[in-house]
Amino acid sequence: MKQVVLKFIGAILVTSILIELASRVALKRAWISAAPSFSILIIAALALVTLVLFAFLQDVQKSNPQKFLQRYLLSITVKMVVGCALILTLIFIDKENAMANALIFIASYFSFTAIEIFFLLKGKTTH
Repeated sequence: MKQVVLKFIGAILVTSILIELASRVALKRAWISAAPSFSILIIAALALVTLVLFAFLQDVQKSNPQKFLQRYLLSITVKMVVGCALILTLIFIDKENAMANALIFIASYFSFTAIEIFFLLKGKTTH
């Protein structure tokens, strides 16, 4: 199980770096007009929430598999509420870069969720 968590952390870290680099490339090539002013905060917050929820779901998957789906749906709700609170706050703080921050948020949210689903399904087949 520890090896799976380490691989998950590695995947989240690599994805975080790639998302940040992609935003810089997009700005340099004029695909976006403004740099996301809170990209590191957004990526770090979503990565941390995803890591915590993944660890929680790993425990549930191992100790109480019949409650896994219910807990997974709860984790998605928690991530959505935390994410919405974060991005709405940042949009009101920096209205000029709201679109760029929202794009980073969406890219991070979906990327991290996809990684989480992949590792959860992978872990389910190895038990």
